[in-house]
Amino acid sequence: KLQLGDTFESQHGLSEDGEAHESEPFVVAGVMSPSNTVLDKLILTGVASIWQVHDHEEEHESHEKDSLITIDHWGLTVTREQYEEEQITSLLVKYRSPMGAVMLPRAINGESSMQAASPAFEAARLFNIIGVGIQVLNILGVMIIAISAISVFIALLNSLKDRKYDIAIMRSMGATRRQILLHILFEGLMITFVGAISGLLIAHGVLYAMASSLEGINPRTFYFINEEWIVLFGCLIIGLLAAVIPAVLAYKTDISETLAKG
Repeated sequence: KLQLGDTFESQHGLSEDGEAHESEPFVVAGVMSPSNTVLDKLILTGVASIWQVHDHEEEHESHEKDSLITIDHWGLTVTREQYEEEQITSLLVKYRSPMGAVMLPRAINGESSMQAASPAFEAARLFNIIGVGIQVLNILGVMIIAISAISVFIALLNSLKDRKYDIAIMRSMGATRRQILLHILFEGLMITFVGAISGLLIAHGVLYAMASSLEGINPRTFYFINEEWIVLFGCLIIGLLAAVIPAVLAYKTDISETLAKG
């Protein structure tokens, strides 16, 4: 709940008795828009401010003679002394040309004790590692949808067998074949629509309950992404296809034969 202009002190460790820097308070210079995620708990500050809190004053004249890297638009110079004493653990480097992405990491890894890593490449490797799990979940989701479609088809088919006499009565009272056909198709759509809406609401409710148990996350229960509407539309199409055969059978129902058997 920090606001613009508020001050706070940094502290070492996660316990309340950690070393605090009360003499060097931070001032809130900006507040980002809420994202309703754990990122809303994030505090961003420059590396140079951490050095100042720990009384590491920069001496630009001596640094210029032994600098490892200089970032002019940030006014930041990293010297070998700072690298060794202030425990700098990482640097973010932007390339001037695409060739830098190929040559610089190889040079750093081969000619120094430091390690270069391309965020894009490492992110791709990470997604390749977890991609198998995502593919399994996707396949599982497709299997569930296929089983649901078969269930709708069997339910409508069994219902049609039990209601053949009712359909024949409806036909004898003036209902046309087209009306019976549309009736069965609409029934299939309604079953899948209610099932899809129920599934989305249950899924959002479960996710909300899980997210609410995690500190720092403020989930929005009824926020739907575009892909969910695509899933809903796809479920309706599947329900319509599952109802086609029962609807055609109802369309071809022989009135006299069914009434005679009834």
